[in-house]
Formats: sequence, C-alpha cells, structure tokens
Amino acid sequence: MNSRGQQHNHKAALKLKTRIAAQLKRAAGKGLEAAIRFLAARIKETLNVPAPRAAIRGPAAGKKLGPIIGYRATTRAIPGAPPRKVTGRLQQSTTHKMLTPTIGIVGNYARSDPGQGKVAGFNYPRWHELGKTDSWGGGEHQFIKPTVDKYRKELETITRIAVRTELRVR
Repeated sequence: MNSRGQQHNHKAALKLKTRIAAQLKRAAGKGLEAAIRFLAARIKETLNVPAPRAAIRGPAAGKKLGPIIGYRATTRAIPGAPPRKVTGRLQQSTTHKMLTPTIGIVGNYARSDPGQGKVAGFNYPRWHELGKTDSWGGGEHQFIKPTVDKYRKELETITRIAVRTELRVR
C-alpha cells in the first residue's frame, strides 16, 4: 500500500475512533441518567417510614385547642436506621440532576424553617447523613449511602444495559 493509502486509512481510523468514543460517552450518560433516577426513587422509598407523631399547636383562645403549626416525632428513630418521616420534607426534597453528559448527582435540598441564627434554615439532610455539626446525634441516620450500597448491583446493571442497548441500536 502506498503512502497516500496509509494516510487515508489512518484518517478513517481516527474518525471511527472519535465516533465510537462519542457514542460510548452518549450511551454512558443515558445509563447514568437512568441509574440516578432509579436511585432517587429508592432513596424516597427508604425515607417513607412514618414516625409516630404528635401535633404542635399554637396559642389557643379560651378552652379551644390552638391551630396546628407543625408536628414532632413522639419516639426517636433507632440509631443506624434511616430518619423517619414526620413532615415528608426530606423525602420530597430528594432529587437528581445530570450536570454533564457523564456526571449526575442525587441529593436532598431540604432545610428546616429559618430560626436560631440560621437564616436559610438548618441543613438536616447533611446532618443525618454526615454528622457535620456540633450537635449530638449527627450521622446516626444515614439514608443515601446505605441505599447506594443496597442497590449497587442494580445501578451497575442499569448503566451496563443502557450502554449495551445504545451501542446495538446505532
């Protein structure tokens, strides 16, 4: 084969390599998006264990009970178990997002109501998961890491199947 033929083959090989890399990246992104959607749903299921609760009532007029202004758990969650649902705010705030075609995140954006020196509210998902606070009890009720560990094989399978399917279709 002459020099010109080798150059043509080399260019064709580079072009093919670039197309395959782009296709793999696209397929991996689709698999990742399906996996993080699955994980967010499993985290919401984990957080869907109701706690025994009692109403917190505001000031009353006369002998009548005041209006309900919130709820509180009547018993504490077992250490090591996920937090139990009182208002549902933590469960409802579980979300997922693709940042780039190959980077996705799953998390919670819940905050308590502002007060006690916290203008934006207390970041209790972080407190439950990591225990990054001076308060007692932080990190005792993880819910994201145990869910990821529990469903790791399923997440890998979802991603792998999406990549295989995408590569076969093209």
